[in-house]
Amino acid sequence: MGKKDRKFHGILFIAVSLLFFGIYSLSALETQNIEGYLICIAPDDEGNIKIEAEFSQCAGSIALVNLENEIYTISGAQNYIDKLNDAPKRRMGVLMDQNVTGTLHGHKRALHMMAGAAKYIDEGKTEKVKGTIYCLFPDYKKSYMKYKLTNKPCYSARPHAHFLHTDGNEIIAITGSEEHIKHIESATERKDVYLTGSLSGSKNSRYINLK
Repeated sequence: MGKKDRKFHGILFIAVSLLFFGIYSLSALETQNIEGYLICIAPDDEGNIKIEAEFSQCAGSIALVNLENEIYTISGAQNYIDKLNDAPKRRMGVLMDQNVTGTLHGHKRALHMMAGAAKYIDEGKTEKVKGTIYCLFPDYKKSYMKYKLTNKPCYSARPHAHFLHTDGNEIIAITGSEEHIKHIESATERKDVYLTGSLSGSKNSRYINLK
């Protein structure tokens, strides 16, 4: 083998090694374990929204509030969502921290986690969904959870989560680019509005990615 061939193979080996290292590092960065406090945002029988810190079957959308009061909307495979539903929420009168593993998406104003091994989908069929836009601000405590839920413009508030309460009495998490999220945060029309985007997620963990 000539000197040039050895040099070429050496460069090729380094390039391949760096490629695999980069892929491994990217994968490691994408999958994270977040410690926090699960809440259920669900519709009641009268068409209002209730927030529950203790639940065994969330009929709406599950979210995670981490120890820094950042809120992540959660979607994922149904078996993983079922595990979150079944997880014990309180021990000796104190709310329990949970550890949720998945891939993180979005940005500070619309943090979203795909729990387990599920993939984030934003290329589905574009649809229009009608409902009322809500902003949710949580406050993590060891024994209780305070929250503020509003359907007023919330562009000047600290980062929070956004949900659509549909005409069909379903709760859908809202995701999208910063531009799209800022648009709905500043919109004065909040009731009976149409959001356009791709719908995805399993039962009771649905989300719309705005287009």
